[in-house]
Amino acid sequence: MANSPIVCETSRLILRHFTMDDFEPLAAMHSDPEVSRFLGGVKTKEQTHQRLLEWLSEYERYGFSKWAVILRATGELVGRCGLSPEEIDGVTDWELGWTFAHAHWGNGYATEAASAAMDHCFRNLGLQRLISLIRPGNFASVRVAQRIGMTHERLVQWNNAPADLYSASAAQRTKSSAAQVK
Repeated sequence: MANSPIVCETSRLILRHFTMDDFEPLAAMHSDPEVSRFLGGVKTKEQTHQRLLEWLSEYERYGFSKWAVILRATGELVGRCGLSPEEIDGVTDWELGWTFAHAHWGNGYATEAASAAMDHCFRNLGLQRLISLIRPGNFASVRVAQRIGMTHERLVQWNNAPADLYSASAAQRTKSSAAQVK
């Protein structure tokens, strides 16, 4: 993975572009019913392979997509976090999403990765707004969204099912960061 571009880092995590070498751990994560409960269900290896190819294509098209989240201490792929374009009510926004292997839940990795990704998106990519679409009942993701400064906007239809739309703006993030420094 040495040739895979690093997007951003925290004290515990590295967010980098996916490579085809990440297929097996990603497929294992996507085949876990607990992990996939709010993602439309378990994904086959073929579905995971197709999704990985789409992310690689999005790196070429947009310069970003979902990123592999690597545990710095071990080099293990523990999740994914990053962007996808999502159209809601005729408006396309960049959605910041995260998914982590069940064995790594409860360690704060989702919040840490999502916060680092959000900072990267606003500071380095120049994005002005991010959304997160969270299925009703996914309380862990709601807490992550709230911890990184997102606020609930409304209930929407996303992929033929309800989802809560959370959002944050670059201006809000800058104000929040400035307030924490004082």
